[in-house]
Amino acid sequence: MYEKANTPMTGYMNKLCTRTDRIRSKHVSPREDNMLKVSTDGRKAALDLSLVGESQKYDKTSKIIRCINEIMKIYNANSSCSQLVFCDYSTPKSEHFSVYDKHKEFLLAEGVPEKEIAFIHSYHTEQRKLELFRKANSSEIWEEPMTECEITSLFPYLNVQWNIKQNTIPKEIHT
Repeated sequence: MYEKANTPMTGYMNKLCTRTDRIRSKHVSPREDNMLKVSTDGRKAALDLSLVGESQKYDKTSKIIRCINEIMKIYNANSSCSQLVFCDYSTPKSEHFSVYDKHKEFLLAEGVPEKEIAFIHSYHTEQRKLELFRKANSSEIWEEPMTECEITSLFPYLNVQWNIKQNTIPKEIHT
């Protein structure tokens, strides 16, 4: 199933191709631009164009909207199921766009109570992180079932255990 092309993304990818051509032809200093910067910007843009200073339309072509739709499908089908959502880019910083804040905005708009959304970044001390992990491991996290974090923040502490009622495993867990 293919969605209609994301025109802003196509335009940004063309900019990356132009940068790549300039780098290869040595028209730009490696200190000014290089392939690592281009690939990093490409990964950021693939997540959300706002991460590279471009306008992002939140429709079916948006990864954030696709993610929210999947989260809500699981949330609505499994009311007692906690979800962990991993994102390796866009750690919240007050002066920059944050994928986490955008997720929260859309989750709240979908009717998820704010008390059910937790970010690992809000747990600043090791003691608070360990308490969050203890809650997740012992299934006490019902007051905070939507947890988003960066993988590096999560490991080595968390052993995720699925408490599945009636021996049924939601299809989404297998995908």
